[in-house]
Amino acid sequence: TLSPAGAVGTARLQVSKPPLFQVGAAVVGLNPKVTVYSGGFGTSPPIKPGSVIGPRLSARAIYISNGQHAIEIALVDAQAEFAAYQEGPQYGITAARAAAATAINAAHSAGSKPSGPAISASDIIIQATHSHSAPTLEGIWGPVPIPYLKAVTRAETKALVLAANRARPAQLRFGTADGSDLDLVTASQYDAFPGWADDPLLTVLQAVNQSTGATIATYATIPAHGDIVNGASLRHLTTDYFGLVHAALQQQLGGVSIVAPGTLGREETPVQVGGLDDDHVFATNVLNLVDLALAHAHPVLGGEIAASERMQQIPGTGALLLALVAANHLPPKQHQ
Repeated sequence: TLSPAGAVGTARLQVSKPPLFQVGAAVVGLNPKVTVYSGGFGTSPPIKPGSVIGPRLSARAIYISNGQHAIEIALVDAQAEFAAYQEGPQYGITAARAAAATAINAAHSAGSKPSGPAISASDIIIQATHSHSAPTLEGIWGPVPIPYLKAVTRAETKALVLAANRARPAQLRFGTADGSDLDLVTASQYDAFPGWADDPLLTVLQAVNQSTGATIATYATIPAHGDIVNGASLRHLTTDYFGLVHAALQQQLGGVSIVAPGTLGREETPVQVGGLDDDHVFATNVLNLVDLALAHAHPVLGGEIAASERMQQIPGTGALLLALVAANHLPPKQHQ
């Protein structure tokens, strides 16, 4: 600080001490045990169990609390996911969020003293990687087997509950990197808008153990559409680049890594539908940027945690879409 002219005194630099959070993370496997269909590139052939290449499909979650409020974020390897399904209200994001909040609150209040703040469904976010080589959960590219829909909802719920139950004192670090080179904006290809500016923001949030400094969790968002591997053509399933990056991060840093999409479309990579080899090259570029963001990361000095939720209703006006929705009630043979 600077003192006014003629003033006599001592100037002190106030350095904030990073606050402590309670952070936990968990992974639950999701490799299909039934025949599924790959989403994203036209009608998919049936893909039988045992067809996952590379890292396993999974549901991953990170829990963060400041003692007064808690939030959670979960990620599932899937081509899209809905808040709810016509097959029943027990499937989908809404059901998983509600079930997880109930189970977490019950566990936290089981003892004589609550072990964590109450959490509600509105404090929980669940998203899909939208990988075009992961099982579709939206029914456009092929039917969604109810047993797998059930397995996904259970895995998300379990990952959220486990992450909350594993929470321990931690400090948070946050970093960013410029991911504009991950997107192709100078040439035309499917879903890309050449000449339009992309959103280059790549973010990384890391939680480290207060006592040991060991990594508890690393959560990264990547501004690139996950459609490098065409699962329908390959007749196999993969996590696309997300799984390759989180596997490499876990080997580098330890803990649980969650690599999520920061965009669903329009930010297309130069190697769209390139295949497995291109997927590894692209994942290496993503990993380098995540490492760069971590190298320049700073402690999170603010201790506030908050969440909000707003319901939006959008009327459907497409006759063909509405007809397909109605046709969903037909017998399975007519679905095919």
